[in-house]
Amino acid sequence: MKREPCRICGEPKTDGHHANYRKPADVDWLCRKHHKLVHRRALKVKPGGRS
Repeated sequence: MKREPCRICGEPKTDGHHANYRKPADVDWLCRKHHKLVHRRALKVKPGGRS
């Protein structure tokens, strides 16, 4: 699986975020800032698109 830029801001350094761990290949690439916001439920990421 190839790491991609953050789907929110385009930052090249990203972490993989799994909305559903039963689908391990379904990954949203998010920078550290946006990944934390998603886990704090302060930001929602729509599957397959931008927030």
